[in-house]
This record gives sequence, structure tokens and C-alpha cells, in this order.
Amino acid sequence: MKLGDYIKSKMLHYSIRKRMLIILLSMSISIVLLMTLVFSYGIFGLRNFALETGREIGKTSAENSRAALEEEAKDFLLLYALNGSEKIHNYLDVIQSHTEMIGRAMTNIMSNPSRYNPIAINEEIIQDNDQNTLLITTWYQEDAGRSNPQLQYELMQTNNVIPLIKEIAREISPSVTSSAVCIASKTGFMLMAETDSKDYIENELEYELENNFVFNFKDRPWYNQAINEDRLIFTEVFADKVSGNLGMSCAIPYKANEEIAGVAMIGNNFSDIEPEIFKAQIKYDGFCFILDDKGRILISQKQEGIFASDKYLSVDLRTLGKVELTNVVEQMLSGKSDVVKINLDDEEYFLAFAPIAESGWSYAAVAKVSKVLEKAEKSSLNISALALERVSNLASHIKITMFFLIASIVLIFLMATKISQKISNGFVKPLHILTDGVREIANGNFDKKLDIRTNDELEHLADSFNVMTDELKTYMDNLTKMTADKERIATELNVATNIQISMLPRNFNFNRDDFEIYATMHAAKEVGGDFYDFYLLDENHLMITIADVSGKGVPAALFMANSKTILKNFAMTMTNPDDLSAVMKLANDQLCQG
Repeated sequence: MKLGDYIKSKMLHYSIRKRMLIILLSMSISIVLLMTLVFSYGIFGLRNFALETGREIGKTSAENSRAALEEEAKDFLLLYALNGSEKIHNYLDVIQSHTEMIGRAMTNIMSNPSRYNPIAINEEIIQDNDQNTLLITTWYQEDAGRSNPQLQYELMQTNNVIPLIKEIAREISPSVTSSAVCIASKTGFMLMAETDSKDYIENELEYELENNFVFNFKDRPWYNQAINEDRLIFTEVFADKVSGNLGMSCAIPYKANEEIAGVAMIGNNFSDIEPEIFKAQIKYDGFCFILDDKGRILISQKQEGIFASDKYLSVDLRTLGKVELTNVVEQMLSGKSDVVKINLDDEEYFLAFAPIAESGWSYAAVAKVSKVLEKAEKSSLNISALALERVSNLASHIKITMFFLIASIVLIFLMATKISQKISNGFVKPLHILTDGVREIANGNFDKKLDIRTNDELEHLADSFNVMTDELKTYMDNLTKMTADKERIATELNVATNIQISMLPRNFNFNRDDFEIYATMHAAKEVGGDFYDFYLLDENHLMITIADVSGKGVPAALFMANSKTILKNFAMTMTNPDDLSAVMKLANDQLCQG
């Protein structure tokens, strides 16, 4: 047996009050349980939502922090690279302007010799200049130059530029620790003024003496490049013969009456540039480097690894087989400014770069992505921990809430039981009154009136019972009267039946031997329109009439009696059997008149 059928069969044995009580309690419990389930679902859903929201907030915050930190780092690195490139450009621009200044001075001296007095200077002059020492040296392409009057005259004219060289040395000495100014004449001599520490100059002199060093300036790249291109040039980077440090030269041809007479050159050591990139530490444990126009790292804050300084100028970063690095180097050499993210040896870097104007170099600032995002990771962990703490507090509140919920359910159940009993009693009481009233009416007391005032369907039902009682009483009175009328009519119809039967012939004995006759009639109702008749017209003719009057009941019986009489009267006048049609016509006309 199904559960529903079992419950239905059990309910049929309960009183209405008990059924009502069970239904109300069931509904109350169902509502409470449903609300409990909904409330519990909402609470735990809220808990899960809070947890998920906390995680999502942490994740979103971390992502936003990462994005913000990445943008901040990119902006910082790019600005750092732009500033660095500007500083290096300014440094090179100072070298260039000083070179141009010396070149113009030499052009003026060589083109206007009458304006200048020849100056005889000893071969070596060492002058202490606070931080640096200035060494002025004269080099000859050949020893015969020392005895050549024309060459010596031009050299003494050239000595007029020494005050300018000293002034330039004083101007640049705070920022330049090592430089060399050369005036190389096509006639075969070179005037060199070197600015460096006293130790370096002494080491250089010792190196030259020990190695019988002969300086043939006409073989130097700066000299030939400036002569051939007839313009200011920067040479390729080279390694210093004494220190091994990298350096480069800026040279410009000077002229005498529109003809190239020699080359003015300022050479500098990269030790002068290094402070510009080493003095400031980049955030995020970053570093910077300078890339030359051949993809080599000239100067770097890194001491080892891919981005370390290449003192031997032997490594083009594009030849290392790292695709991402190669692409970045190509962008740097193309003169662009940008910030990119690259992956090298399972480590991600932000690399910002900016071109150093007119040199073909690029200044780069680099930082590890992991260092940039450290704050975001810490922030994400803090937010996650805070979210877990809040969720834990929420769980405690949920436990307390569930306790009060269970207590409320018990209280609601008790209240529902009391209220259900009261409601069921209030509902069943009118039913008892109605039942007792119906029982009394059923016993024949039609004057009984039900007085129920509940303002609901039960009151309407009681009013309907009262109306029914009145109608039932009226009906019973009418029924009694109708029964008496029917009994009277039945008596009269019984008499009419006997009269109709008596009108039909019942003597079937004609005392004849040649025929016998018999007839009977059964009316559909008490009386009817069917009839029969027979009689002798003479000794040889027997008249038989069988008729069916249309209709039933008393009207048909009356018409039957009239018809029977008329037919017999006309038939008794017949003298010839052929007169039968005339008899029927006369009888029909007589009946129609009535």
C-alpha cells in the first residue's frame, strides 16, 4: 500500500476535529520546516557567499594591486630609463660641444696665424688641479719632427689653444675623472693634454717607457674617421691600453683656409659615465645598463649574468639564442622607447629602454616582476587572512543564530498546537450544532431552526438548512394534498374503466351454428379510445367494428363512446352491403360536425 493511501485510510477513521488538528499541525510544521530550510540555506549560502566574496575580493584586490604595481613599475622604469638616457646624452653633448669649441679655436688659430704669437712650452708640464692632474705631452710622428722649423712653428702656434684646454679641464673635472684632449696635425705632431689621477698618469708614463710605446696618431680610428668624413664623429667603443676600461673618442677636423689641417679630439673613459648609472639604486632591486649600437652591454650595474658589463665587447645579446631578448634588443637598437615584459631563464623581468640621442645607444632599466609584485602578494595574503577571520566570526554567529532558530521552532510548534486545537474546536462546534439540527429535522420537526453565527460558509450552510426546512415543510403539505387528489382521481378513473368496459359487448352467444365470436380489450391506461362492436344486421349479415381513437385517457374514451353509437345507428339502417361506404361517410360527417 502506498504511503498516501495508508494515510488516507487512517484519516477516514478520525473525527473531523482530529483531522483538522492534524492538518493544521501538519501545515504549521511544514511551514516552519520550509522556513527553517530556507533560512538555513540562506545563512549557509550567506556564509559561503561571504567566504567566496572574501576570496574574490582578495583575488580582485591582488589582481588590481598587481596591475597597479605593474603600471607603477613600468612608469617608474620608463621614466628612469628616459632620465638616464637624457643624462648620458647630456654628458656626450658636453664632450661634443667641447670638441667643437677646440676645433673652432684651432681653425681660427691656423687660419689667422698673424693674430697669435708662437708659444714655446716644455715637452711635459704636470699641473696639480685639486682632484685631477693635467699632463700635457707632445708627440711626433717621426723624430725628425723635433728639428723641423716649420713643424715647430706650427706647434708653437698650436700651444695657443692650451689655455682653452686647461679651462675645459677645470670645467669638466668635477664630473669627468679621466679624459684626453688631442690636437693632431697633418704635418706630423700631436699635442695631448690628459686629465686623470696622478697615479694613473704615472702608471701610463711608466707603461710607455717600459714598452717603448710609439703613438702613431695617424693610425688611430678617430683621426682617420674625422678626416675621411670631414665632420664631428664619435668613434667605436675601445678598451684603454693602461686600465683596460672601455672608452670612446669624439673628434672633429680643424682647418686652415678651408683646408683640413688636423683633428681635434676629446677621449673619455666610461668610468666617467658609470657614476651616472651607479649612484642611484632602482626600486624593486632593479638595475640599469647601457647597450651600444651593436647589441653589446657597455656599462651595467649587474656584475654577472646576461646583463653584466661586457668589458671585452664580445657578446651581442642577439646571438644568445633567446628569442624574447633578441626582439627587445632589436627594438632598443631601432631608437624606440618602451617597457616590455620578458622571460629569461624562468625569471620574468620588466625592461624599460630609451634611446641615447645621436649615439645609437640605448639606456635600459630592469626589475624582476616577482620583486614588483611582492607587495601585491602580501596584500592578497593579508586580505585572504582577514576574509577567513571574518568568515570564522560569521560561522560563530551562525551557530548562535541556529540555536535561537531551533528554540524558536520548538516554541512555534507548541503555539501552533494550541492554536490548531482552538481553531479545530471553533470549526467543529458549529458542525455539531448543524448535525444535531439535521437529525431533529430528519425526525420530522420541520419547525426546527439552526442558529449559527460564524460569518463563514457554516453560517451560510445553516441558513440554507433553515430555508430547506421551510421548503420541505411546504412540500410535505403539498404532497399530502396531491396524494388525496390522486386517490380521488384514481377512484373516478376506476369507475370510468368499469363504465367503458360495460359499454363493450360481452354476450358472444348468438345461438348460431355457423360461426362463433369472441373479443376482449386491454386499455393502455385506465380508460382509452380503443373499442370493438359486433351485431347482426339481418340473418345473413354480421357487422364487426374495431376502432382506435387517436389519443389516450378520458377524452379518447368519450370520443370512442360517441363514435360507437353513431356507427351502430347508421349501420342499422343499411339494406344492402354496398351501402357500407355511405354509412361510413355519413358517420364521418356526423363526427366532424362535433
